[in-house]
Amino acid sequence: MSDTDENLEDIPTDAPTDDDKTSNDGSEDQEAEGDQQKKAKDAEDVDEEEEEKHGEEEVVEEEEEPEYYDPNLYISEASIGKNGTLPLDIVEFDFSYGYDCRKNFNLVVLDGDTLCFASGNFINFFSVPTKKIWFRRSALGGGIGHIRKNPNPEYPHFAVAECGIKPIIIVYVWPSLEINCILRGGATRTYTNLDYSPDGELLVSQSGEPDYRITVWDWKKHKILLRNKSYVNDVFRVKFSPYVPGHITTGGVAHIKFWRMVETFTGLKLKGEVGRFGRTEYSDILGVLPMPDEKVVSGCTWGNILIWDGGLITLEVFRSSRKKCHDKQIVQFFYNDGELWSVSQDGHVRVW
Repeated sequence: MSDTDENLEDIPTDAPTDDDKTSNDGSEDQEAEGDQQKKAKDAEDVDEEEEEKHGEEEVVEEEEEPEYYDPNLYISEASIGKNGTLPLDIVEFDFSYGYDCRKNFNLVVLDGDTLCFASGNFINFFSVPTKKIWFRRSALGGGIGHIRKNPNPEYPHFAVAECGIKPIIIVYVWPSLEINCILRGGATRTYTNLDYSPDGELLVSQSGEPDYRITVWDWKKHKILLRNKSYVNDVFRVKFSPYVPGHITTGGVAHIKFWRMVETFTGLKLKGEVGRFGRTEYSDILGVLPMPDEKVVSGCTWGNILIWDGGLITLEVFRSSRKKCHDKQIVQFFYNDGELWSVSQDGHVRVW
């Protein structure tokens, strides 16, 4: 389904709408909204305090990595509990029918014929022409956080961020599944999202509870370039700008944050700024897309499109007659030749 630009309205964020979540004369609703905004503001203040506490960049001790990894050594095996009595070979893996549809961004196009996704402890490879599927177990056995393909055709790689105690990121070569490199030290227990820079030279990862850490990697050197506390709550998305080098956007529970890799007299730093919702209701952020003019487009819980500039919302976009852009959260954006594509949880793809 598509909507043309004629059906698109740019509504200033301070304009009243039919979808406002509060009543002008409802004191209880106003108090509830005030409490919500106060909690979010407190979270922002705590986030800034944590950033100052941890510093702009952490010093990381690098581990020497081998020149070659044996892929067979990075496949997890069955295990039993400390007091378990069952033999390890009591069952054998035959087939996995699972697909975690609640995991965000759980589908990767590896080539023109092959899709890849995670389910439980397995990486699933699906051949579209033959409808056949095959599997590879994770290395640590703790599950898979996210899978991301390198956009540069010179690097036929895809990165798999695992979960578990001191999880790792494995960069596989496609289609041989040889291991190009293993990245360590970016998370304590789990990764939630990955993204490559447009040229494929850098990789950025976002970890989950308890550290919520954003890490920028020089994956070819197995090296952490920058690392920072990202936020005080779950972060669902981390994305490099396709147009402005060194610009990164993260989004998650009731927040969006804008990052820049900047050169200072003490070296390269990663500086972040939390987006201010102003009069707009606080929202979880899933879909984000940095634009060529350094503005950032994002979705929101109620389905509209938010335009961010300088850390502030400048526009909330509706359709004509003030209809919502989508009935549910927008999770993906694409921009090509002046057209903005939005993909929503309501099952619709719209072109603006």
